[in-house]
This record gives sequence, C-alpha cells and structure tokens, in this order.
Amino acid sequence: MTDLENQIDDLLNAVTLKLPELDAETRGIQLFGAPGLNIFSMLNADERRIARVIADLLNPKGCHGQGHLFLDLFMRAVGLQPPKHDDAIKVTIEDQTSDGRFIDITITSNNVILGIEIKLWAAQLPNQLEAYATELQRRSRGRKWELVFLADQKPEGATEKVIRMPWAMPIPLEDTKLERMACPFLDILKNSLPEVRATRTRAFLEDFLVWISDKFGRYRMIDAKYAPYIDVICDNLHDQKRFRAVALFMLAQNDLKRKIINSIGSAVLDGLKTVAAGFKSVDDREPACLTDGDEWLLYRPEWPKNLQLGLAPYSGNKQRGFGIKAPDGTKDKIKKWGHNVEGDWRGRLDTLFGSDRPNKTEYWPWWDCQQGGWNAEFAGRLLFEAPDGVIAEHPEVKLIVDTLVQLAQKIENELKAHEPSTENGNVRAS
Repeated sequence: MTDLENQIDDLLNAVTLKLPELDAETRGIQLFGAPGLNIFSMLNADERRIARVIADLLNPKGCHGQGHLFLDLFMRAVGLQPPKHDDAIKVTIEDQTSDGRFIDITITSNNVILGIEIKLWAAQLPNQLEAYATELQRRSRGRKWELVFLADQKPEGATEKVIRMPWAMPIPLEDTKLERMACPFLDILKNSLPEVRATRTRAFLEDFLVWISDKFGRYRMIDAKYAPYIDVICDNLHDQKRFRAVALFMLAQNDLKRKIINSIGSAVLDGLKTVAAGFKSVDDREPACLTDGDEWLLYRPEWPKNLQLGLAPYSGNKQRGFGIKAPDGTKDKIKKWGHNVEGDWRGRLDTLFGSDRPNKTEYWPWWDCQQGGWNAEFAGRLLFEAPDGVIAEHPEVKLIVDTLVQLAQKIENELKAHEPSTENGNVRAS
C-alpha cells in the first residue's frame, strides 16, 4: 500500500478500536440524559400548536407561572410599553375579525392592542396582513396598536404597518424606510431564562429553544450521542501523519453525501413499485439534486398534469420535506405561469385529506417535514445509524418511503374511483 493508504488504514483502525467503548458511552448518555427527547418534535408541532404555546407564555395568568415576564420582554422587543401589572389583560387565540378571518393571537390591555400573526411554512393569504392591520386599527379606539408578523418570510402588503419578527436569525432590512424589524423571537426566550424560577418552565423553554434552533437555524445543535465519536476523530488530528487522510475524507464529503441521498431516492422508487409501475422523476433528475436546494419530483404518465409526489428542501434548506405537489390554480402567481395542477385535482385532494394532514401550502396540498436539511450531517448520521449500513432501513427513511407509498395509493384509488367504467357494454362514471 502507498503511504497515504497506510495513513487512512491507521485512522480507520484507531477509530474502530474505540467503537465498543464509544457505543457504551453513548448508551449511558441516552439512558441518563435522553438528549433526543423534545416534546415539540414528538408532537410534530404545527402553527396552531405553536400559537397556543406562545399565547400561554404571553398570558400573565398562563400555566408557566412566571406572571408578566414573557409579555413584558415581548412588548419591549416590539417597542411597546409593557402594561401595568394591575391592568386587565386579555389574550385571545384565533381571534375572529369582522370579515371572518382569524388573527393567531391578540393581546388587549387598557392602553395597547397587539396582534400576532405566526407563520412556520404556510403561505400568506391574499391581503391577510392588510386586513389584520385594518381590524386592529378599527378596534383600537385611541389606543396604540401594533401587528407583529412572526415569520421568516417577507410580509406581502401592509409593509409599513407590520413589525417583522424572525424566529431565530436576524433578517437584513430590504428597505429601512418601510420595514420595521424586531429582534428574533429566540432571543426573547433566551433573555427570559435567567428570570425563570420554575424548574419545569425552564425545561419547557429549553426544549422550545432547541426546536426553534433546529427548525430555523442560529445554533448548531449537535446531538450529544455523536460527540464522543467526533472527539475521537479530532483527537487523531494530533498525529500530523493522519492530516492528509482526514483531508481526503473531507474532500470526498460531497460525493458521499450525493450517493447517500440517491440511495434514499432508490428506496422511494422501490416502495412506489408496490403501488404501480412507471413512476419517473421530472426532468430525469437524480435525488441528489436535493442537496443543491432543488426539488426531486416523481410522476406517472397516467396521472393528471402537475400532480406529483416529491421530496424538497424547505425554509432555507433547514427542513427535509415530502408529500404531494399539486399547485393551487386559484392563486394568481401559480395561474400566471401555468404551473397549476390539471383539472379539479387540487380541490379533490383538499377534500380527500381535509384536516388529516400535517400541513399544506399553495403548492403542496399534503406536506410534512423533518428537521434539518439534505446535508452532509444528515447523510453521515443516516450511514452511522442505519442497521448494517442499509440506508433504506433507517427509521427516518422508512417514514418517508411508507408515507409516499400511502399517498400514492390514495391518489391511485381516487383515480380509479372517477375513471369511466363499463357495464353491459355501456360507459358510465363510477
């Protein structure tokens, strides 16, 4: 073997010899620390659940037991004077407006009325923020009012009437004359921690902070169970003869990542074969396009135009999304470019799933996601955790495959239920 091959061999041997000890250490971390346990991830938190959590935190009589702490910090963050502690404060969830819309949270005190619209991934409705601002102004009756848009997307309309509050990462102002920006919501929660007296509330907040960080970025949340393995690799860097071996692994990272993501796509296609034959990728793309921030979409020639299954990055490549893509042709920007799904399929899918879906957008009538992007860290973790190195057997991959198979089967069933059939030689609709 060459000198470089010997260095690689030595590095792999050094790590391999440590594996039994490291495995025992990580089992101890799991047993006594449970670093992967997070109530928000377990409950697959959506906008409605998160709105309820935030509303409770901002309610001085909330179950957190910390009185005005969170409300005062939030008010100051958006430039409002916190209400006096003897003020009558009303916190309302899904507050209905005069035109039948619903503001996620409203907070009313003697001198202030505050509306909060929350967006995780859903698109804004037409004139939504403008309508909320008009409603708050109508209700104010001389009181100061503000509308906070807690989201990582740019407000559509009412720009000068809205205070943008990002989740975790500060967002540069595109137009300082028009836009008003508050500090990230994550910072408000972090600033509250030193003042929190209840142990259970502190633990709950720390879970919330981890969830926000994982979903919207800001801090690199390294799972504690991987730390010992990473430390062993780093320790081996003290041997300068192994520097080149480590460098080769780093140079190969992109190719390895793409190979692993492609194997996920293969598992998806194998699963879909159990439903029907002929699934193809749009534009013959390989699944590794996900690592470049692109969507990987699948269709059958027998399906309506622009009805597809797919995997996609979401929220700045911080989430791994999957589901059914069927763009809503009633939306102007979709109609303009002719990307809408054929016929009445968007409406049929909305009726088919109703509330039985994790999320939806104007492009995806059924949408779910996992935290983290289609990146090297995800690929490496899959390889590390997969039983015997079989990517298709990893629980997160199995969830994606099984879900897409079920969705494909429902679409096939819907197609068959509406296709012409024959009876006594006559064509009839089922």
